[in-house]
Amino acid sequence: MLIVVWSPKGGVGTSVVAASLAAVLSRSQPDVRLVDSGGDLPAVCGARLDIRYGFDDLIDSDSEISPLALDAVTHDIHEGFRVLPVSRERWAHVNIASPRGLALATVMARSLSTFVLDAGTFATTTTTNAAELLAIAPCSLMVLRPCFLGLQRVSARGELLDRTSGVVLIDEPHRALGVRDVHAVLHRSVVAQIPVRPEIARAIDAGMLLRREPTEVFRPLQLAARRLGLLALQESVA
Repeated sequence: MLIVVWSPKGGVGTSVVAASLAAVLSRSQPDVRLVDSGGDLPAVCGARLDIRYGFDDLIDSDSEISPLALDAVTHDIHEGFRVLPVSRERWAHVNIASPRGLALATVMARSLSTFVLDAGTFATTTTTNAAELLAIAPCSLMVLRPCFLGLQRVSARGELLDRTSGVVLIDEPHRALGVRDVHAVLHRSVVAQIPVRPEIARAIDAGMLLRREPTEVFRPLQLAARRLGLLALQESVA
């Protein structure tokens, strides 16, 4: 199972949403893996990892593409789920939409494990195979702040919207645009609204996101996961 988390614009909280969603899923699923394409996820999760061979190296190499290859770059970081980190700090995201990245995504989609991929930003001039990546994934979530720039960027990418399961809206106070505007422009359901709160930022800054589990983040994503069929219907909502 593969879930792709992406955004049309950087700096909106895609990594935090991906990490939190993986944590939510790990409560009821035995093997949840968080895939890092930008080098930020261990820090978001409050983990320090000394990685000599990471997910980025797997994409850059010519080694066999298989479940065992993914296992080789998987590391335990917290109760219930694991991470596939990159081995070094990068200025740009790993090109998960490259031919080899797409082949690895196919292996993830067919796996009994659940992979949550932080795919980062799909800009209009890059990742030309991004639509193919979303087509591989049974579920994809777009993270968006309700701003005209973000809506303008993604509204021109119909091939991405057609393959997007739902929108996670980062809800800032005093924004001119809201849920109705997003739905009217994109014609996609907003499956979760996450408010911008100082306590969420403090949890991330302290490396305590997975331990504090801020209700304002985890509860909307749990409800979204149930709505999208990613969690059993009988699971209770905290």
